[in-house]
Amino acid sequence: MFFVAAIVTLHCIGCRRATPVVEVEAKRDNEALKERLINANKYIASSEQNQIEGYVGRRGWNTLKLSCGAHLYIRHEGGGSAIGYEDTVTVRYTLSTLTGITIYTDRTEHLTVGRRQATVSLDEALLQLRHGSQACLISPSEAGHGVAGDGDRVPARTVLVYDMTVL
Repeated sequence: MFFVAAIVTLHCIGCRRATPVVEVEAKRDNEALKERLINANKYIASSEQNQIEGYVGRRGWNTLKLSCGAHLYIRHEGGGSAIGYEDTVTVRYTLSTLTGITIYTDRTEHLTVGRRQATVSLDEALLQLRHGSQACLISPSEAGHGVAGDGDRVPARTVLVYDMTVL
């Protein structure tokens, strides 16, 4: 009887000690996974910036680099008023991938600047333009439609090129 009680007691003690070890190992695995994902995202962002800079360089464009990582090339400075935060604007654009695949042609959108109704990069670019401006915006995926795309025509993790006119 004593022998059985001792075995049960040792078994219970052993079970209690195993749980924290498993939790510590799971936490360590989660931290390692998180670190790998962060490094992968940094690599993708760096790779996209290199692609964008190559695209801009091949065309000889002098672009404005926006805080979101996008590059803005102003083909023609419009003669209208400067666009400000909360202004409502109409933008006509053709959207394509950096590799030249057309996603939308002559799309027109009415946007309120600063409300992120479109992509972060388009919102930020509009603040640099005037009514009547013609520009090309090259947007990294994280400032565009991101990891998931738009759920329709924009693929996941896609660098976007907006050839646009602010009406």
